[in-house]
Amino acid sequence: MQDLRILAWRISPERLPTLVVLARRNIWTGQVLCRICGQHEEDEDHLFVSCEVAQHMWNFLKTYWIGGSRKWRKLIYAVMQVTLWVLWRSRNDLVFNDKQIILDRMMNEVKQMGFLWIGSRSTLKEITWEEWCNFDVSSKC
Repeated sequence: MQDLRILAWRISPERLPTLVVLARRNIWTGQVLCRICGQHEEDEDHLFVSCEVAQHMWNFLKTYWIGGSRKWRKLIYAVMQVTLWVLWRSRNDLVFNDKQIILDRMMNEVKQMGFLWIGSRSTLKEITWEEWCNFDVSSKC
């Protein structure tokens, strides 16, 4: 999970080696269009916010965003970090390993990694896998 924290820090402008950042550094990769959608330049904003795959992921996570306690906000923040990690890793698997982007696989990975991360790093260890998958954790926060 150290990689996830480093990624969250590096997402600030010009630190993450997106295609646009690489081109600005005179490292030509052959294109600057997003390898996922092929429609817009790949910078941090596009990759993590406006790309159609990112939009699907954030829409999927809206289910978690009901609540309000401090514990709840920490939980949401952790899930958001996991989502950023899954987006970045899936993008890299596409670019470097020619692995297809599969939304269901990505969403399942967010669920699994989020559950493991929350279970190992928080006081919410009493959340069961069934509660987590059904987004029924607000009573625990």
